[in-house]
Amino acid sequence: MDEINGIRFYHWSKYVLFALCLAVVVLFSIAMMQILVSVQTTSDRLLSCTDPKGACYQSGDRRSGAAIKTINDYQKTIVITAAYCAKQKENVTTNQIEACVNKELKK
Repeated sequence: MDEINGIRFYHWSKYVLFALCLAVVVLFSIAMMQILVSVQTTSDRLLSCTDPKGACYQSGDRRSGAAIKTINDYQKTIVITAAYCAKQKENVTTNQIEACVNKELKK
């Protein structure tokens, strides 16, 4: 009887071992697919930001352009204010003109 039980155990253990190996392979495959999807997503983002046709790249250009326009407009205001302050009789030195510009810009 023990010999028959041993044979049955051996017979079923092969199936259990095969099922466990199959489960490990399936789980490993699922994990690898998730990693590949994540890598593809990251790659797509990087490409979008480095390709001039990409949405990220174009969005960055718009933001940079807006920032540069704001800086240019502010510089124009400073130059115009400095010219105004330099024409005032009481502003003779650079420090006086600068003080006048700072005062005017705070208004």
